[in-house]
Amino acid sequence: MPGSAESGDQFGAAVHLTDLNKDGKAETVVGVPRENADGCVWIARGSASGPVLSGSVNLCGKSAGITVRDTQGYFGAVLTSPHISS
Repeated sequence: MPGSAESGDQFGAAVHLTDLNKDGKAETVVGVPRENADGCVWIARGSASGPVLSGSVNLCGKSAGITVRDTQGYFGAVLTSPHISS
């Protein structure tokens, strides 16, 4: 993933594989609940040979409009399967 590890981010606290774009290759979704004090989720594209970091994206709590309960967010601490309909 882009950037560098910071002490206490908890990268990988939750990891989930799911085919978000329905191309037959699972994306890797990684929770980082202490990133930027509000928590983030990183998504690496799936390929035939595994996760691809180029083009990976992240979603963080506050920037996504998710309210955290205290000064340390936990967005990304738990990941579940999304329901995607065709």
